[in-house]
Amino acid sequence: MQQRAYTLLGDDVLLSVRRLLEPVVRTWCADWGGACDELVLVCRRAWDGEAQLPPPQWQQSWQAGAGLLMLAWPAEMPGQVQRLLFGVERQYTAQSGVPHSAQAAGTAAWHDLLERLAAAALPVGVAAAAATPPPASVWRYASGALLVQLQLGRHSTQLLLNDAAVQALLAQLTTRGQLVRAPDAPLAPVDLPRLLAAQPVALPVALGQAAVDLGSLVRLQVGDVIRLDRAADRALPVNSPSGIALFDGYLGRSGDVMALELLVHDFNDGVKHEQ
Repeated sequence: MQQRAYTLLGDDVLLSVRRLLEPVVRTWCADWGGACDELVLVCRRAWDGEAQLPPPQWQQSWQAGAGLLMLAWPAEMPGQVQRLLFGVERQYTAQSGVPHSAQAAGTAAWHDLLERLAAAALPVGVAAAAATPPPASVWRYASGALLVQLQLGRHSTQLLLNDAAVQALLAQLTTRGQLVRAPDAPLAPVDLPRLLAAQPVALPVALGQAAVDLGSLVRLQVGDVIRLDRAADRALPVNSPSGIALFDGYLGRSGDVMALELLVHDFNDGVKHEQ
């Protein structure tokens, strides 16, 4: 029988990984002199993010045991990094097919950022010789895989960690005390009267009690009358399902069924008076 992992990732995991990688991006920006606010880091579950991705180009992978980190980026990304660092002046463009030093620096900076992110996400990982597209299993619901997207302008780089890599990273974050708790989403207000309006409630009506001795009880016959302890002209109490008195009413008839006519009470000094 074939078995596969079934691992859900909570918001705590996504937030913890993002907080781990964001300082890496900020440090890289400080070292290379780039505008950090133009780089946007997003963490999501792999099965949530697949449908939102353009066809990626998987170009590099890192491995540590069963853990696997796969990287994909478009061909334009190194050029985007160059413009991030040096701007778009004409003097930085290549001439006669010879790469300009700014282009070389942009490419070097780009690969440096990838290596830093990979080292943080998969600390003991080793770069593989070649990268292949990830297996279809990582995109399945509850695969345990995590997708990190680094967005720069219209282009995006994907870092995909499989279940084993995510679990290894979470174990390290837990050991360091860096596993954070995501804030709980506020609950939507509930209109209780509207929610409970159609709920049926049984209201018991007590007619009274009768007390007879055992000898009289055994001699009772059809047609005998048993007197109750409540006067015929007195209102009957109506109770809640838990036995709490709610209101009183006179017993009567409505069509072919018995009915109860509710009373209006006047409370003076805590004493109930019928009107």
